Amino acid sequence: MGQSVTRTNQPATRRRRSALALLALALALALATLAALPAGALAFISTGDGGWFWQNPLPQGNDLTSVTFTDSSHGWAVGEAGTILATSDGGATWNGQSSGTNARLWAVAFTDPSHGWAVGGDGIILATTDGGTTWTKQSSGTNEDLYSVTFTDSSHGWAVGESYDWSTGTPSSVILATTDGGATWTQQHSAANAHLSSVTFTDASHGWVVGYSGTILATTDGGATWTQQSSGTGYALYSVTFTDSFHGWAVGDEGTILATTTGGWAPSGPSQDTTPPVTTDDAPAGWQNAPVTVHLTASDPSPGSGIAHTYYTLDGGSQTEGTSVTVAAPADHSGDGTHTITYWSVDKAGNVEDPHTCTVTIDTPAR
Repeated sequence: MGQSVTRTNQPATRRRRSALALLALALALALATLAALPAGALAFISTGDGGWFWQNPLPQGNDLTSVTFTDSSHGWAVGEAGTILATSDGGATWNGQSSGTNARLWAVAFTDPSHGWAVGGDGIILATTDGGTTWTKQSSGTNEDLYSVTFTDSSHGWAVGESYDWSTGTPSSVILATTDGGATWTQQHSAANAHLSSVTFTDASHGWVVGYSGTILATTDGGATWTQQSSGTGYALYSVTFTDSFHGWAVGDEGTILATTTGGWAPSGPSQDTTPPVTTDDAPAGWQNAPVTVHLTASDPSPGSGIAHTYYTLDGGSQTEGTSVTVAAPADHSGDGTHTITYWSVDKAGNVEDPHTCTVTIDTPAR
């Protein structure tokens, strides 16, 4: 009776077992690596492909488009697929933050380690008040891409981008502004028909925007009006920064670097601020029987360069910088009588206001 014999390709079997063993070892090493990462290092960093998340490279491999730091330790970077990374050790380690979106984020800005904003595709604006532990979507009022965002404090901010009329092939600018931290965003208008790439402000009044075709826009009133400045180039400009209302730089295509020491204005423009600021007080009239704090409010008439300093003296004493003055009312009556506050301000162009005076009269009650 014949026998059937089953032959086994033993070398091939051994190779398959070896491959499986190596695969298991690689998986174990990968899991050990993941376990050793800081908590949150891979938090919701999407590849942009549905339910997939980055495993290699770590912490992620999406393109990054913008970075900002508020000090030498705290920083954030944003990019494609809603990527947000944060560091609290100067970049030695970066951890992922959950953005709640897969839209490409083009820009990020923070005013302090808690308050930040990110903007990107389809008009998305995200905001955080806890350093990025939670990000909340804000209503921008537009579906157009936003490429840059800046804030001068936790309330005043601007974002810029591009709108495009496909029926006519005509681009137009998008400029958004907020005075309440992004709770509401409103459209600002300019005559520019160009993609806008970057926005910067030195205070709540003075700002600049750059974009394609050498576009530079400037404002001295917070964006209520935008004026086109002459850049002298037709190249696209991608980024702009200013250190004060006069000194700024812009960069763009073909190695273009532009600089200004006049705020971008021609000699007859707003950079030639020759008008001193105006300071007012809220000193109360009549006799006061308790300590009084007088507040000094300075403004720089348009087209002003902005307030640099406010000074005061109390009863002919030493000069002090500040915007509030407290007149004491000691119970021993040693402060009773009329006190004189002398005050003035200086703007960023160096114009000095003539001093003003106000009086506060103290009469504390008898014991």
